[in-house]
Amino acid sequence: MYYPVEQSYMKDSRNRKDIIFQLNFLRNEIDSCGAAEEMQHVFPEGYFFTHLLYGLTWAELCNQVPVESEIWQKGQKEAYWALGILDSDYSKNFFYENLDPSYGAFYVSWRTWFRGELLKSQPSKKRDSIQSKIFLNDCMALKNAFEKKGIPFIETYPNAVWPADFIIGIAALRLHDNIFEPKFSDVIAEWLKECEKRLDTETGLIPHSANPNTGYSAEGARGSSQSLILRFLYVIDEDFAKEQYLIFKKLFVKTLFGLPCVREYPINASGTKDIDSGPVILGIGASATIVTLGTVTTEGPGLVF
Repeated sequence: MYYPVEQSYMKDSRNRKDIIFQLNFLRNEIDSCGAAEEMQHVFPEGYFFTHLLYGLTWAELCNQVPVESEIWQKGQKEAYWALGILDSDYSKNFFYENLDPSYGAFYVSWRTWFRGELLKSQPSKKRDSIQSKIFLNDCMALKNAFEKKGIPFIETYPNAVWPADFIIGIAALRLHDNIFEPKFSDVIAEWLKECEKRLDTETGLIPHSANPNTGYSAEGARGSSQSLILRFLYVIDEDFAKEQYLIFKKLFVKTLFGLPCVREYPINASGTKDIDSGPVILGIGASATIVTLGTVTTEGPGLVF
């Protein structure tokens, strides 16, 4: 699960030192202790995601410091290293090439978002032309997959669809249009229209999983996926994200022992823990709560518990 780092938090030099300390620790764990391989035994995207989180955090940090500063230079180096791992055949082997887009929604969406964040951190006149071309090609692959299938949620694995995965890809299209000459506003508008048709009927939120042929809900909204969906939905469309957040807050956010927390399942519903939820204690989801904290404090959304 992606734990967004508050953008404003990175602007404070003391906080950046803490982040860099943790990043250096993680790099050592990857290099010396096989952390990525270990995580692969925990969940199917573990190897990919470990390198993604490492590189993406560096890319986001590069967006908060002066260009050509020591931190920026180190961040660029480390982000490129991680991106190279994600682009490798070894990383692709954990996914399915014959999907559309190739290797599926999770792989292409996250890799494209990461590459976009890295390009955003570079001066426009010195932006990496090779990476820019790959970024555009991946954006086009996401666009074409949506238009070909005609439904807003694309497979991560054969016949397995988790809407949060492809939502990150649509956010990457918006990120492209914020960095380069806009190309994807029409397809984003069409995606939003199709997405709103397929909200979970029980909650009015984007479902946790969807039917691969229709895009309609296979499993209703859950806290662990909603917390991530909202983080990227705000990038796509602020108004829709705020509407969804108000519903989410009503159905999932509660106070326990005086502290705000997030349920894994909506009020008056229950379920078991799994790899997405992490521990679920008294109905409260660990991943849901942590990621929502990151979402509501990320600079921009203006959302509060």
